[in-house]
Amino acid sequence: MIKNYLLIAIRNLWRQKLYSILNILGLSLALAVSMIILSHVRTELSYDKHFPKADRIYRIINKTIGPRGEWDWANGAPLMAEQIQAFVPEIEKITRLRPLENIIIEDRSDTSNIKKYEENLGYYADSTIFDIFDIRILSGNKETALTNPGSIVLTQALAHKIFGNDDPVGKVLYLGGYDFPLPITAVMSDFPETSHFKISFFIDWQSFIFMMKMMKLEDLYNEHGWAGVYTYVLLKEKVKASDLKSKLSDFRKDFYSSFHHPEDINTGEFALQPITDIHLRSNLEQEMGPNGNINYIIVFTIAAIFILIIAGVNYVNIATSKAFRRIKEVGLRKIAGARSMQIVNQFQSESFLTTFISAAISILLIDLITPLYNSLAGKSITVSNVFTPGNIILFISLVVLLGSLSGIYPSLFVSGFKPVTAIKEFKLSRSGANLLRKILVVFQFAISVFMIFSTIEIYRQMKYFNEKNLGFDMSQVINISLNGTARDMAVNTPQTLKGELQKLPCVLRTSLTSQVIGDRFSVEGWRPDQPSENYDNPSVRFLRADEDFLPLLGIPVAEGRNFDNPTGNNSEFIMNKLAVEILDIDDPIGEKGTTLFGNKGELVGITENFHFASLHNLIEPLV
Repeated sequence: MIKNYLLIAIRNLWRQKLYSILNILGLSLALAVSMIILSHVRTELSYDKHFPKADRIYRIINKTIGPRGEWDWANGAPLMAEQIQAFVPEIEKITRLRPLENIIIEDRSDTSNIKKYEENLGYYADSTIFDIFDIRILSGNKETALTNPGSIVLTQALAHKIFGNDDPVGKVLYLGGYDFPLPITAVMSDFPETSHFKISFFIDWQSFIFMMKMMKLEDLYNEHGWAGVYTYVLLKEKVKASDLKSKLSDFRKDFYSSFHHPEDINTGEFALQPITDIHLRSNLEQEMGPNGNINYIIVFTIAAIFILIIAGVNYVNIATSKAFRRIKEVGLRKIAGARSMQIVNQFQSESFLTTFISAAISILLIDLITPLYNSLAGKSITVSNVFTPGNIILFISLVVLLGSLSGIYPSLFVSGFKPVTAIKEFKLSRSGANLLRKILVVFQFAISVFMIFSTIEIYRQMKYFNEKNLGFDMSQVINISLNGTARDMAVNTPQTLKGELQKLPCVLRTSLTSQVIGDRFSVEGWRPDQPSENYDNPSVRFLRADEDFLPLLGIPVAEGRNFDNPTGNNSEFIMNKLAVEILDIDDPIGEKGTTLFGNKGELVGITENFHFASLHNLIEPLV
């Protein structure tokens, strides 16, 4: 019976070539595009869920409220981890992470050929990190891997990159620029791509304390207001994070009781953020890296559903239209003894055959679409990445669902023909079928118009993004992240480094800055020596830059002058107009003040307000 259904279905598809091609192309395109979108959605929703204890892992965030609204921080002070368990005994374990940026790792085993590796995915970490995140140790001792000062643990990928197939445990690496040996104590498994933080190595926490002392930043390490460390906690089983709010509040009051700005104690809170919320529902200050957005995931999911609906409706319309040409066929079948269910099965088999052919073609289309997806999403996936076991189940479900739903109305509609009437009359009353088809066409058209106008609006937003005057000229400007010897030159002999760069014939001007426009600049304070009566110690953004920064980006000085190479311990400051307004400075040029870290100097210039962050954000006060 099934063989007959398939043979008849193949004959009908071959006989109605135009209709078949339209249906197959429509369904295959819909399946391919929807599969790419839903695969992306599944990946985004899976972030950090691979950790076995993910439902009990939280990040401590700090919500602060200032005169211009709320600032929520992903990181906090190092000492928080050492003091919080006394107030919150429901915490089973706690760990800290401090990123190492622009790091050169050196293999000095052959002094005549020192090998250097640039790695920006390293962290100082407490030894408890292995237990909280259930990180698998492939070589070495998990219990002692990060307990001894000067220990480093590599991922399998980094170990292979440096040492090949040799076991690196016991060998020694160095941080570029420092005679600070780091014995390799273990090799751990690689972190999945679906983690909100990417790891290539860990260094023990005592080494971080040692480095802070060596750089004479011990006071900063002990500063309760410094946001420089990411703190994660593992709650005990059956403990609800929502029940710990009052204990976190008590801890915050105690933690900031000796803070030099005690008025900030009651203007915020510590909160526990589920680790599974970080990638899609977190956009805090000092995030470890760019996160996704749950709103985009919702939009993508709706788009995929709409695409499948349009393809399904298109099939129903064409199949219903074709059904009128097969009235006599159905009538003869019924007279010959065919039951209604057999007619339904016949037309359903044609629907499934069409859908299965479309599914096969869609796999080829996915292979063609993935390069475009990779360029848009900044990923490097292949068809094998799309068709993971979970996605294969999703794909089969979509095919079955689309095939059954698309064929159910045409099959029921055709099987309802009365045999005698079908044989006698070529034309039947089409009012019911026409009404449904009209409804489906209008519905399909409405969805299509909605998606077309949504696409136009997205295009307009992208056009606005690309053409918006940001207040500076970024054309022909590139950024180079410095590390190792180049970083030392930037700090100690900046003019020498800039002079060498400007010898290149393609370079017109150079500037050294602490951060890149687009990053979230440091939030600090600038206190005038003679503050106004309304001064309330507002927070402002800070960027360290040299005298070439404003000319290089074409940012005009609206009042005062540019930097003039201050010497000694003196600093010079330039602010945007919004900073002057927030700091309530009546006569700004020449005003003297002090930063949060004790840098004293004079305000020498004022610029117009310009966009130094995402266009999603309002322009903020900048020093």
